[in-house]
Amino acid sequence: MGKKSKAGRARNRPDESFAVGPFEFARKGRVVIGRNRMSPAQQTEATRRAAALYPGVVAEMQALVDAIAHRVAGLPPDRLLQRAFYGFFMAQVTGGEDADAGRNDGIDLRMIDYVQSVIAAVPPRLPYAADVSEEDFTALRADIAALFSKLSLDYPMTRTATRQLADPDLDMDLEGFQVKAELLWANVRGHRFQNHEREALQALLEPHSAVLQRLFGLDAAGLAQEAENIQSALTRGLHDAGVEALAFHKDCLKRMEEVIQAGAVGENDHPMAVVMAEPAFAARGRDVMGRFMGMDLFDVEKTSALPQVLRDALSWSPGEETDFFGPGEDKGWPLRVWPTMKRPFLRFDGRTYCFDRYALFDHLYRALQRIVIGLEPGYRTAWKDGQMAASENLPFEQLGRLLPGATRIQSIYYRWAPDGGPAQWHEADGILAYDGHLFIIEIKGGAFTWTSPTTDLPAHLASLRALVAKPAEQGSRFLDYLASQDEVPIFDAAHQEIGRLRLSDYRKVSLCAVTLDAFTALAARAQHLRAVGVDVGARPVWALSLDDLRVFTDLFANPLDFLHFTEQRMLAAASPDVDVDDELDHLGLYLRENHYSAYARSLAKRGGIPRFDGYTAPIYAFYAGLLRDEAPAPPHQDRPALFEDILAMIDQKAEPGRSELSSLLLDLSGQDRTDLADRVAQALIDQSVDRRSKPLSFHGEIALTVYVWSPSALRDAAAARQHTEQVAAAAGEDQRVLLELQFGPGGVLVNLHWSWIALNALSVERRAELRRTGEALVNRRLAAAEGGIGRNALCPCGSGSKYKICHGRRQAPRGF
Repeated sequence: MGKKSKAGRARNRPDESFAVGPFEFARKGRVVIGRNRMSPAQQTEATRRAAALYPGVVAEMQALVDAIAHRVAGLPPDRLLQRAFYGFFMAQVTGGEDADAGRNDGIDLRMIDYVQSVIAAVPPRLPYAADVSEEDFTALRADIAALFSKLSLDYPMTRTATRQLADPDLDMDLEGFQVKAELLWANVRGHRFQNHEREALQALLEPHSAVLQRLFGLDAAGLAQEAENIQSALTRGLHDAGVEALAFHKDCLKRMEEVIQAGAVGENDHPMAVVMAEPAFAARGRDVMGRFMGMDLFDVEKTSALPQVLRDALSWSPGEETDFFGPGEDKGWPLRVWPTMKRPFLRFDGRTYCFDRYALFDHLYRALQRIVIGLEPGYRTAWKDGQMAASENLPFEQLGRLLPGATRIQSIYYRWAPDGGPAQWHEADGILAYDGHLFIIEIKGGAFTWTSPTTDLPAHLASLRALVAKPAEQGSRFLDYLASQDEVPIFDAAHQEIGRLRLSDYRKVSLCAVTLDAFTALAARAQHLRAVGVDVGARPVWALSLDDLRVFTDLFANPLDFLHFTEQRMLAAASPDVDVDDELDHLGLYLRENHYSAYARSLAKRGGIPRFDGYTAPIYAFYAGLLRDEAPAPPHQDRPALFEDILAMIDQKAEPGRSELSSLLLDLSGQDRTDLADRVAQALIDQSVDRRSKPLSFHGEIALTVYVWSPSALRDAAAARQHTEQVAAAAGEDQRVLLELQFGPGGVLVNLHWSWIALNALSVERRAELRRTGEALVNRRLAAAEGGIGRNALCPCGSGSKYKICHGRRQAPRGF
């Protein structure tokens, strides 16, 4: 584990590069970096040309919307949505499970969710066509594909150009924010993994169980379960129905043989007709075919026990919603509030149907809030209080699962004068402490705005200020208070002192702004929103949602792994080079690149803006596998088995300082982790021959000495410490880590010990003695290797450098 070689610089070379006009692109692995080489004159001319296209683009989009509405109005909604759903299902089966289907703008999904909103908002043209022809379906699909393509590319480009010509001082940061917000609004459906939907909804509804039971006959758990039943039918119902159809066919054939052998088939009877006349087989056949070929999978009354009053309140009849296609130049555009965002069901032919498995939970909580308060107006305050209670506890409960045994203090009061004025009482939502890590938690239980960024951009910015900037300000103020004295008192709501805190007790501090609302695509960019008026302050802030914490709980089995990710995430929050569109992009980057902010910085040095793509794919694949009952292994960093064993045992020891040691080890590059494991394995082999332990000292990225003990070489703690002190003194180090690994028979790790060797804690005489013995150690190593070491080999002195740049140089001094 020495210094990086010059050859390492070649890693910055791109895998491929190409140019399109004035735009240059380079790809390195999963990252694409783009650069604009336009001159100012070229940029001005391109803006004029794009602005000239804007009226035509708007007219084309409106024509597409009108054509879609006209076609949908004349088609039977049940057959249209059933066919769209089957098309989406088959696309997933033939193309593999689309791990990112909940967030992408795939046309098959748009054929379900956007078409539902059109059905709800456009008066039907009766009588409907007898069926949905291939021509109608293909034409509708082509129009929707063209609409969303223009919405994502032509429209924002030409609109921005038009605004630039009209206003030379146009705020391009705000313009870019609006474009991103609109693309997310129009294309993203589903903000959490299906595996977490029921848990998330139940947790939010739990404070309202009594009123829900009174109004609907279902408590929080019951309502969440019924919603999951609906979603499950749309997720795996078709597959299960197909499996059952095959089993039913097999049972029918068997029963046919039985009735034939029993002579129960008349001369003019068909054996299948006889079988299907039996009540049990008839009922089973109706059930299987109703789900496999009919509408039963979408029929809310058949897939759930939701009461009629709730089904009605959550449903649109065709043409009932009037705002989506109301007056305005963007009527029917996906940039408006979609009807399905208000009510997720459709109602026709006297039945209630749900088709979109991604949108059901998105807005169900808000819809239930509206319905409950509509039925009981006096419950408005109680609903708000219940939401506050849930918001105060849920993030701490989730963090407690990630960091079991952590110290947790909620609702902290403190008296302070941050600006030099009179002291006032302030509140912090709470802290969580775990082995030298301090998490300052500020929570917001409010919901992100559901108004469109096209018509109400200020509401989006206001939501970000309330859900991200405000808690960041509050958390930073509490951190300032902690730093104001060596020790500060903290109080409860009655202003009674409950303890004292010393900031110096913590090696790492993470300032977290947690929201119950799922808005990861915007929260992940919190540190980059200052230009649009959302200022989280000078300190790095980790803005995340409760749903993100649920993902971390699933993927981090070892709390020390999570703490190391936290350290890297906070570095990324302070980096201008890490700008991603989803909190899980941070996690995906960490799993693959480890020090991903340093990786982003190395890419940014090439110029241009790095875009990270595909890093969340293993995470989405993991959850897709869970839905298929495959029990997949959670995505993780590629590490040697021995390295994993060492980390697991460090956690099991539960000794103070374990997170600092694990962080030191996890900071190692992939190759260095492998080198450590290989050298330990070789040491065990050597011990079986020479019956003694040879210390392994590492320099460069990490100052570490490892002793390997086994039945062939029993532990000598004093000798290990003395040798480590000598190595540190010889290298001129202030501190070195001693890690002792004890192995049992068969090379199984059975115990470990660690200590931090700090030379500055020793007496002057002891340090001088160690320097002398350390230099003697180096000289003995050099003498033993004299004449037998290559120039490019590691120097035998133990510095971690190559011999040619260390003691292999002419007249190189003995010792460091």
